[in-house]
Order: sequence, then C-alpha cells, then structure tokens
Amino acid sequence: MDFPDETFIREESITVFPEYNRFIEVNQSYEYQIGKIEKLEMRLKQNRQELLAKMNDRGSKASPGDELKKINWRIQDLNEQKEELKKERQNRLNDLFFAVKAGEKREMDAALKHVEKKKRELRRMKAEYLYQIQQLEQMNAYANKVKEQVERLEKDSFEVKLGKSPIPFELLSKQERNELAIRNEEIERVYISGKLPDWVKKITSFE
Repeated sequence: MDFPDETFIREESITVFPEYNRFIEVNQSYEYQIGKIEKLEMRLKQNRQELLAKMNDRGSKASPGDELKKINWRIQDLNEQKEELKKERQNRLNDLFFAVKAGEKREMDAALKHVEKKKRELRRMKAEYLYQIQQLEQMNAYANKVKEQVERLEKDSFEVKLGKSPIPFELLSKQERNELAIRNEEIERVYISGKLPDWVKKITSFE
C-alpha cells in the first residue's frame, strides 16, 4: 500500500487501516452480545430478589419455589453463555491481532516511504527556493548596475553633478523581502499544529 501521490494529504482522508477497523468491529460485536446477557442477568436477579422477599414475608401464602428454581437455572445458563462468549472473543481477538500487527507494519513502511519521498521533495524545494533568491539578488544587482552606468553616462556627457552616495536601487522592498523569507517559527507552527496558514491555503487552493 502506498499513499496517494499528492503534494498534500488532507487530514480527514487519513483513516485507520482495515485490519484495525475489523478488530474493533469484532470486539464491539462481542461486547454488545455480552452486554445484552448481562442486562438480562440483572433483570433476573432483581426478579429473584423480589421472589425471595415474598418467600420471607410471613403473611404471604405464595410459594414461588419452582419459579425461583427456573430463575436460578436461567441465570446459570446465561452466565455460562457469557463466559463462553468471553472465551470465544478472546480467541478471536488473539487471531485478529496478528493481522493488526501485520497491517501496522505495512502502514508504517508505507508512511516511512512517503516521508522519505517528501524529504527529497523538500530538499529540492529548498534548493529551488535558494536559487530563486539568488536570481532576485542578481536581478537587483543588474538593475543597480544599469542605473549606475546610465548615471555615469549622464554625468560624463552632460556634466551633471551626481550625489556623493546614490541610493541603491531596490527591486524588492524590505517588506517584500520579509514576506518572501521563510521563518523558523512558521515551520515550527506547521510541525506542531499540522495545519497550514490561511494565506497558504488561498494561494495553493488546498481547501
């Protein structure tokens, strides 16, 4: 099994693997059956208490002995059914857990493979990011060179007096540089929360 080849995996798309779901499903089924038996046992025990109370009532002529025996037999039968279900559940879950562990290994291997792929992609993206920064700075340097040459030409040709320290030309403002920079706190925030900033969602249309 491999994860979808996507740049982004939506949180809601990550589900527990099939073997795990099957284990939970089977366990819940047994819990439901055992729970029904226990509720019936509780009602029968309450009935038994009521019968015993009647038998202990000196003024009562009722003789519910046979009914009491039936209730005791029924409680005993239910208890045996319950214990049998518990043993059956344990054996079934023991078998299913081997499949769960195998599924866990498969999913962990797939996750590791996916992480390694993303690490390679991040390295390429980091290299591309630094390359783009270099291109910006080179274009800025080129623009300054052009401006400087034109000013020198103007000075030499028309005897124009230039300032002692001309202001360097900036293609990017300080604010734009800050916006383009990736800060450590931004990366840590995504690592910790697992969520992207709103501005990223707008640009990439992930959501």
